[in-house]
Amino acid sequence: MPRKLSLYQTASPLLLLCAALTGCGIGTVTTSSTGTIQLNGQVHGGQQGVSGSTVQLYAVGTGGNGSAATALITSSSVQSGTGTYPVLSDANGNFTISGDYTCPTNTTQVYIVATGGNPGLTQGTNNNALVMMTALGNCNNLFTNKPYVVINEVTTVAAAWALAPFMSAYDHVGSTSTNTAGISNAMLNAQLLANYSTGVAATLPSGETIETNKLYALADALATCVNSTGGSSSGCSTLFSAAKPAGGTAPSNTLNAALNIVRNPGQNVAAVFGAIGGTPPFPTGYTQAPNDWTMSLTITSPNMVLPTVIDIDANGNVWAVGQEGTLDEYSPQGTVLSDVNWCDAVTTTDPITGITTSACTKYLQEVFGMAIDTNGYIWVVDYQGPSNSSGELVQFQSSSSGGTAGAPVQQANSNYYRNDTSIQFPQAVSADSNGNVFVLNTDPSSASVYTNGTQAPVYASLGQYPPYYIVDPLGLAVDSSHGFWMADADNTVSHYNSSGTLNGYVTCCNESYGIATDSGGNLWVANYGSSSFSEVTSSFSTPLNQVSTGGVNHPAGVAIDAGQNVWIANYRGKSITEIAGIANTVLTGTLTALTAGTAISPTTGVYTTGGYGLDASLNSPIALVPDAAGNLWVANESNNDVVMFFGMATPTKMPIQPTPTAP
Repeated sequence: MPRKLSLYQTASPLLLLCAALTGCGIGTVTTSSTGTIQLNGQVHGGQQGVSGSTVQLYAVGTGGNGSAATALITSSSVQSGTGTYPVLSDANGNFTISGDYTCPTNTTQVYIVATGGNPGLTQGTNNNALVMMTALGNCNNLFTNKPYVVINEVTTVAAAWALAPFMSAYDHVGSTSTNTAGISNAMLNAQLLANYSTGVAATLPSGETIETNKLYALADALATCVNSTGGSSSGCSTLFSAAKPAGGTAPSNTLNAALNIVRNPGQNVAAVFGAIGGTPPFPTGYTQAPNDWTMSLTITSPNMVLPTVIDIDANGNVWAVGQEGTLDEYSPQGTVLSDVNWCDAVTTTDPITGITTSACTKYLQEVFGMAIDTNGYIWVVDYQGPSNSSGELVQFQSSSSGGTAGAPVQQANSNYYRNDTSIQFPQAVSADSNGNVFVLNTDPSSASVYTNGTQAPVYASLGQYPPYYIVDPLGLAVDSSHGFWMADADNTVSHYNSSGTLNGYVTCCNESYGIATDSGGNLWVANYGSSSFSEVTSSFSTPLNQVSTGGVNHPAGVAIDAGQNVWIANYRGKSITEIAGIANTVLTGTLTALTAGTAISPTTGVYTTGGYGLDASLNSPIALVPDAAGNLWVANESNNDVVMFFGMATPTKMPIQPTPTAP
């Protein structure tokens, strides 16, 4: 059956203009005093409007991730007003919310849900399995902008991807009271996927792309159940069976099915694709199943070349540095805020002609390391900078440090860099909870420690001549006790206390660029040379080593989120691996049955290649970091871009610390 166009026919000319413009519903939202909510919209299955569907507006919970939301449309809320309760969609799926429904606060995050109803079938039909959702964001917009809102399969899967870290059911969407920024960004991120005023894929700014074919394919899989009688109908049973996670139970409604699928993106991939009916309503270009059900946003900027490192500041802005010196800043929604190749301006005057010329000498030329300290400063190490053949350390401002974001900080010697004699070919940099910055020097094998405002290191050449000599160190990670770990190019990982004294070492690893610590003080190591990862305990017991599991293939970077999930960037595998860390947690905070080191991402995927993100055109992913909204950001080196994966991780406080914690 061809898709009806009633949802467009009921829209105003302003709505149609909004659909054609970039970024409708996306970006910074303004606030004012609370007021009466008024909006119109339509509940729409893939093929027709849904009549008799109950429409409810919810305010997100503040009792933790997945906490109970508050229903804003109740019988008591309309006793003194002109609204109705419950709000039901009419014969064409249209609905109106008006009357005495108010925003709890200016910045309350809200979403709208449609449950049940007749998707155009025999009179009296009620599809109890129909649950669809649209993420709306800041409640203030509902009475200042009075938007038109579509609730359909596309808005449902968009909400599921973006809000997965904060949702356990349609009436349980919430965050901790200290992570309002994280869930606010998740709401905005849902609008990067679906325009809630049209119910189709959002129109994004130039330089930003999503996997539209995958968005529509998953919406098509849901549509088969939405446009049915529900219950044991073939459309729903096929979808629910495919959406049953390993060791779990099958969902009983379409929103929970979408949530299960995006939370377990590597399971039953082909079966989910097989749930798409013979006349899918949304125009997916897929003729076969994707590699997984992850969803990505790819961001390109004009000057970025070979991004090698990535990090996130306390305001949620993302920073990436190209190997050749470009420093980029992105908003939490991927908008490029700055794209600059910083340099020292050198002015010369010809003694004969008197003509003055100015040349620009880049002072970042070979970058492999970046860290953001607790004061918001961004520190970048240049392996062999132009000002000094043995490398340098450069400090930049961010918005959270109180200066001009992206501007270099001038040092006491009138330069923009630090290159004292202790800096020798710096490969990596890491910051501790005191705001100290540790620089890894490959020759000699040592660490130098700096603080803001001091030109010379506070400590120089820590660990330079340990009893067991580290050769050509590649990876550096500070710990919660202000000591540090070093991993070398051969097969050794060593730990030093805050004085630089060797605590111990272990032979385990191979060409380890990426290392990160978890909440238990253990070190997780990405072994590029052996296509494996290792877990090293603080007692230096026999390490856990795993080869190839979870799609590990020449890994370069590793990061750990607040749920202690271990994320690995597979440089040659063009994918991401997820490993269960210690006390691996799910949304409710209960422990899973997974042992630390167990692969969560598939070892062998749909097309024999393991890992996640194979549909996102990853090309030499080299570094990655989670954010407070539960997204995972990746420096995609060979494609000269940055990729964000929606809702894959546990929300994590930024800038990331030696002990990853919740925001």
